[in-house]
Amino acid sequence: MSSFTAIGTQHYPALQAQVTVYQHAASGARHVHIATYDEDRAFLIAFPTLPLVGDGRAHVLEHLLLCGSRRYPVRDPFFSMMSRSLSTFMNAMTYPDRTVYPFSTPDRTDYFNLMDVYLDATFFPRLDPLDFRQEAWRPVLEGGQLQLQGVVLNEMKGNYADPGRHLYLGLNRELLPGSTYAVDSGGDPLQIPGLTHADLVAFHAEHYHPSQAVFMTWGDMDPAEVQQRIERQVLSAFADRRAPIPAPTVQPWSGLREVVIDVPATPASQHDHRLQMAWRLGSEADLDAVMRARLLETVLLAQGGGMLREAIEAAGFGRLSDHTGLDASTTEILLHVGMAGLEPAQLADARRLITRTLEIAAATPLPPELLQAGVRELRFAERRNVKGVQRLIGLAQAAVRHQDLLAVLDTDAALARLEQAITEPGFVQRQIQALLGPLPTLVAHIRPELQFLARRDEAAERFTQDWQARMTADERATIEADSARLASHQNAEQPDLDAVMPRIQPADVERQARPLLPLAPAVWQDHALSLPTNGLSHGLVKFDLSAAPEADWPWLDLLAELLPQLGANGMSHQAAATWRRLRVAQMRLQASALQVIDGSARLEVTLQIDALREEQAGIPEVAAAWLQAPDFDDTERLRYLLQERLQSRLANLADEAPQLAMAEARAQAQASARIERAVHGLPSLAFEGQLQQALAQPEGLQPVQAALRRVHALLLRSPRVLLCAGIEGDAARLLDGLSTCLGPAPTAAAPAATPATTLGGQPAPGQVTQGVLAPAQVNHCSALWSVPALGHADAPALAVLAQLLQQQLLHPLLREQGGAYGAHAAYDAAGGVFLCASMSDPRLAATFADMQTALDELQTREFTPVMLDEAILSVIKRLDPPVRGLAQLAKAWHAGRAGVTDAQRAAFRLGVLGCSLDDLRRVARQHLPWSAAHRAAALGWPDQDSAGLQVLDLMQRAREAGLATA
Repeated sequence: MSSFTAIGTQHYPALQAQVTVYQHAASGARHVHIATYDEDRAFLIAFPTLPLVGDGRAHVLEHLLLCGSRRYPVRDPFFSMMSRSLSTFMNAMTYPDRTVYPFSTPDRTDYFNLMDVYLDATFFPRLDPLDFRQEAWRPVLEGGQLQLQGVVLNEMKGNYADPGRHLYLGLNRELLPGSTYAVDSGGDPLQIPGLTHADLVAFHAEHYHPSQAVFMTWGDMDPAEVQQRIERQVLSAFADRRAPIPAPTVQPWSGLREVVIDVPATPASQHDHRLQMAWRLGSEADLDAVMRARLLETVLLAQGGGMLREAIEAAGFGRLSDHTGLDASTTEILLHVGMAGLEPAQLADARRLITRTLEIAAATPLPPELLQAGVRELRFAERRNVKGVQRLIGLAQAAVRHQDLLAVLDTDAALARLEQAITEPGFVQRQIQALLGPLPTLVAHIRPELQFLARRDEAAERFTQDWQARMTADERATIEADSARLASHQNAEQPDLDAVMPRIQPADVERQARPLLPLAPAVWQDHALSLPTNGLSHGLVKFDLSAAPEADWPWLDLLAELLPQLGANGMSHQAAATWRRLRVAQMRLQASALQVIDGSARLEVTLQIDALREEQAGIPEVAAAWLQAPDFDDTERLRYLLQERLQSRLANLADEAPQLAMAEARAQAQASARIERAVHGLPSLAFEGQLQQALAQPEGLQPVQAALRRVHALLLRSPRVLLCAGIEGDAARLLDGLSTCLGPAPTAAAPAATPATTLGGQPAPGQVTQGVLAPAQVNHCSALWSVPALGHADAPALAVLAQLLQQQLLHPLLREQGGAYGAHAAYDAAGGVFLCASMSDPRLAATFADMQTALDELQTREFTPVMLDEAILSVIKRLDPPVRGLAQLAKAWHAGRAGVTDAQRAAFRLGVLGCSLDDLRRVARQHLPWSAAHRAAALGWPDQDSAGLQVLDLMQRAREAGLATA
C-alpha cells in the first residue's frame, strides 16, 4: 500500500494521457503521474533551488550530487549508470529557481535501477570535500604560480565568453531585482571562488528535503509501485515536515527604467550596439495570462502580420535582435523587443520606432483571421510530439512553484477561452496599450565593450596575485597537500561496481534491432505514412542536389535561408507571410549534407510544412507558392536580409571558433564534412565577404539575385520526392494534394550515388593541425582519425572502443584531473570518423598529450569484463531508441539515404555485442596511431603552448575576407 493520496486527476486528449497528482501526508512530498502508452518511460525529481548570490551553489551542488551517495559510494555513480543502463536520456539541470534530475528508458528493470540511484544521489549524497574541490573550484600551484581550477569554474568561464549570456543576465538583473533571477545560478567565475563546502552542505539541507520535492513519472506503469519505492528508500528516513519554500518573489516597480548594460565584444562586433525594451506582463502562474501574452507575441512579432517585426525590418537601419520574444520561464511573464546592429546615434531612432509602432498598433483593429491564426499556432505548439521526459522537464517549472498542475496542463480549455476573448472588440489593442502605460518597462542600451573580457581576466588575475602575495608557507603547504589528496582521491581504487551499482548486462539486451519504417530499398520515392502525430500533418519536399557544382553549395544554403522570408506568388514579403500564416502553422527550408557509408555524400534541400490536420489543405498551396514563384526582385528586402545575416554572423563569430576548427579536421575524413566546411567553415568567410562587397555597390545585388535565380532553377530541375505523415488517412490525401500542386517530378528515378572524389572534393594531402584563435577563457580541443565505416568488420569494435576510451581514460584524465568541462570520444559509423575531444578546457598541449597517453594506456591497462560490458551497452542503447511520429520517418529516411541496410544494422548490433578487449586493442593499434591524427583546437588566448598547431586569428581572417567593417 502507498501512503500517497490522489488529490486530483484529469484526462488530456492533446497529451493522450491521464494525469494524477498525489501527495504524501506525512512529508508533503508530491508525485505527478502522467499515464500514457509510451514505451519510453520517464522519471524526474525536482527541487526549488533559490540562490541569492552568484557563486553557483545550486549548480555546484548538482555536480556534487552525482559524485557518490550513501548506498552508492563510488566516485561517479551518475556517469557509471550512463554506461550501465539502456537510458534514452540522463541528465541534471540547474535553472535559476529549480534543479531537476530526469531520465528515461524503455526497460522496466533499468527504470527502477536508475530511480534508486537518483533517489539516493539527491537525498543522501556524500558531499565529499575533495569532490567539491574537483567539481567547484580549487587553488593549485603550477610552476610555483597560483591558479584556480575546477569543472564548474571552467564550464562557466566558457559560458561567460558569450555576449548573449551577459545580455540575458543584465536584463534579468534590472527587470527582476531582489530575486534569484537577478543572479547567475550557474555561477559567475569571479564569484565561484567565494563558495565554501559548508555553504553547499547548508544549501542542500535547506532545499533537498522531501517536503520540497516533486516526483514526476511518465509512461505505462503503476504509480503505486513508484510511490512505495520512494517511501521505502527516502521518506522513511525523514521524520519532519517543513513548510514549502515559496515561489520566488521579485521587487515590485512601476513606470520606466533606463539602463546601460555592457556585453563582451570582438573587433568585428564592437559597433553592434543594441536597444532592448522589455515589459513585465504579470504572473506566470496565470495560464490565461500566459496565453494572452503568447498571442500578443504573435501579433507583434510573427513573420506575417507581426507589426513590430515588419516595422523594424522596414526601418532602413538595424535588425531585429535575437533576444526578442516572450519569456515565461520566471515567475513574471517578460516580453522582450530589441533592435541590434545600431550605431549609438541610432538608439533614439530605434526607441521612437518601437514606441510609435506600438501606438499605431494600439489604435488599429486587427483582422479577425490574423488573431485566429495566432490561436491556431498556439494550438499547434501544444500538439507537437514531445518526448515524455521533455514534458516532465517543462512541467517541473510549475510544480516547484506549487501551481495547480491540472490547470496548467489544461491548455485546450485555456485556448478555448482565448478564442472567445479575441471576439471582444479591442481585446488585443488593450494589451498593446498597456505596453505604453502602466506596465513596468525597461529600456536598455546594450553596449559592446572590447575590453569586457580583458577586465574580467584582470580581476581574476588580481585575485590570484593578491592571494599569492600574502600566502604563507603553511598555506602553500596546505594547497600542495590538498592537491596531493585530490590526486590520490581521483586515482584511488574504486569499490567493485558490480557489488555496489545496479546494471543491465549485454545478455539482457534484445539482439534484434528495432525495425525501421519500411522505406528501403525504394527510399527515393514518394511516401505517405500514417503515424502518431498528435493530430498534426507534415509535408516534406526533398530535392537531391548532389550533382550541384561546389561553387553552388554556399548559394544553395543561402537560398534555403532566404527563400521563406521573401515574397511569393506575386505578393510582397509581408503579404505573403500573412497569407501563409492563415493556412499553415510553420514552414522551413534547409540545405544539408548527408554522409553515405560508401564514402560519398549527398546534398539535399528539404522544404517542410506543418499544419493542424484540419488545416492541411493549405500545405500544397504554400509549397507551390514558394517553390514555383518566389520573389527575387525585391531588392530592398534582399538587402535587409543579407545585412541581417552578415551582422549576426560577425556578432557571433567568436562563438563559432570550436566548430570552425573542428570543420577543418573533419573535412579531411568525410565527404559531407567537406560540404559543411565550404558552406559554414573558414572558406565561408570569403563568401560572406563577397556578399558584403555586393551590398556596398549601388548595383551590387544584381549578381546576387542572378545567382539565387540560377540555383533556384537548379533546385526545380533536381530529382524530387514527397514525404507525408499524419493520422488516419491524412497523409495519403496530403500526398495527392502536393502532387497535384507541384506537378510531376523531374525524375522518378533514385539519383545515382556520387563518389566522394566528386562530391565534397578531394581532401588536401597531409594532416590537419589547425588552431583557431578567438577571445575566450577556455580552449576546445579535438583529435580525429579517418577509419572504416559501417559495413566494415572493424566498425563494431571502433564503436565500443570510443565508449571504453571515454569512460575509463579520457573522462578521468581530461575532466576529473585536467579540469575540462567535458571529455568524450565518438565513432561516426556512417562517416568513418573517430574523434577524441574536450570542451571548455583550461589546457591545450597537456590535453593533447593526455589523449595520446590514453591511447597508449589502452594497450597495457587491465580492463575488467564489466568495463567492457558497459562500453558495449553504451553503444547498444544509442542504436535504436524508441521514437514517435515524424521522427520515425526521419530516422528511416536517413538510414535509407545513407545506404544502411537492415542486414548491416543487424550485423553491426551483433558485432557490438560480441566485441572483446583484444578486438578493441587491435583496432586502436591499426586505425588510431597518434601520428595519423588530425588535430584542431579553438584557442581562447594566444600566449600558451599551441602544441604545434598552425594558429590563425579568426578576427584577422574575417578582416581579410572583407568583413571587418560590416
